[in-house]
Amino acid sequence: MKNPPVFQRVITATRYKFPVDKALSELKFNKQLHFARSLSHVLERRVRLSYDNAPYPDALVAIPLHPKRLSERGFNQSELVTKHLANALSIPHNNALARVKDTPHQIGLSEKQRRKNLNNAFRLQKPLPRHIALVDDVVTTGSTVSEAAKLCLQNGVKQVDVWCLAKT
Repeated sequence: MKNPPVFQRVITATRYKFPVDKALSELKFNKQLHFARSLSHVLERRVRLSYDNAPYPDALVAIPLHPKRLSERGFNQSELVTKHLANALSIPHNNALARVKDTPHQIGLSEKQRRKNLNNAFRLQKPLPRHIALVDDVVTTGSTVSEAAKLCLQNGVKQVDVWCLAKT
């Protein structure tokens, strides 16, 4: 690969296509929170299969929303998924990552626009353990998780895995 990702692995519950795309849209924009739980169960099964006998990460970290977006939406869908997975897999949940840049929605942006949009979008609020999994709802180009992973790796994390509900 010319530009390999900074994270070590990606575990995806499913592809971003019908009916999952519809369910995620309903979750995010119509507060149909039950979809977070249903899709989390699918991701949990994938995680269990993917790690086999390998150790799980030391902590799960949800990709955060900017406080303005969180206030508008009323919840962070990635946080809901992270809490379910942390409980189901007995892995600590760590909220060390904060979104400090109010980025516009990524929908319809090119990979280059997404990368520029996310430059310096995150900051760490406290230290993280050596191995983490970043949890997000949808991974498209990987720009969001790459930017977050880069920051974590620059601050003492040695391995970053990415877990997501859907991949485009």
